[in-house]
Amino acid sequence: MTHTYTTADANRLLGLADQCLEDWAENAIQAGKPDQEYEERNAEWQAIRPLLAAAPALLQALVRSTDTMRDILRYLKKWNPEDMRITSLAMQIGWNEATAAKAKGGAPAVTPTCAERAQRAEHAVLAYARAKEGRDYDPLADMASDLFTDLCHLFVREGVSPEQMMQRAQLHYEEECTEEGIVL
Repeated sequence: MTHTYTTADANRLLGLADQCLEDWAENAIQAGKPDQEYEERNAEWQAIRPLLAAAPALLQALVRSTDTMRDILRYLKKWNPEDMRITSLAMQIGWNEATAAKAKGGAPAVTPTCAERAQRAEHAVLAYARAKEGRDYDPLADMASDLFTDLCHLFVREGVSPEQMMQRAQLHYEEECTEEGIVL
């Protein structure tokens, strides 16, 4: 039988080590002279203790990320790039299909419609839902708002303004709707 290393286990073991060092320090005080070896071991312990204290949380995070990656890989195995009508080059560098096709020397691809764009977005949100929770969310709006929130965290981490990205997305949305004659 295996035992999962828990926060309680970590606290118990950390407490034992702390008590050992406290007893050692008390012995040094009673001896009335500095103990160089104690000072070295105590400094090492103070350096490594935070990592050991964080071990259960790190283990849980690793398990969650492994589960998430497994869900993403499971989804990607089923994903067909033709469903989204976008080339891998366009995905990698942010070009639209027409620009990517011209760069490859081929005929420009048909620009996706707003309905097709909505379908791509739905695929992305549902993939995110499965990766995050292991299931599809209902309603779609709840999961989409979680995705927007996490994208904002990503933008900040990468030094990009979430507000600028939202403004840019709004402009693109309005342009695409205008191209199809959709009244906003």
